[in-house]
Amino acid sequence: MKKTEKILDSIWSVILFDTLMAVIFFSRGMAAAGVIFTVGTVMICVLAGIANRVIRVKKDH
Repeated sequence: MKKTEKILDSIWSVILFDTLMAVIFFSRGMAAAGVIFTVGTVMICVLAGIANRVIRVKKDH
């Protein structure tokens, strides 16, 4: 496994953790904390998508 693949796997693990935390907070009635984790998850997803695209572009060249 390459270094970049390990980094992307770590990012997806963080996304899974953030999503689970958001679900837990929403289910306990803590909407503000749930929203914070949801927004964080979306931001990490966008960054992971950008990183994945950059890595693919570098592989093609």
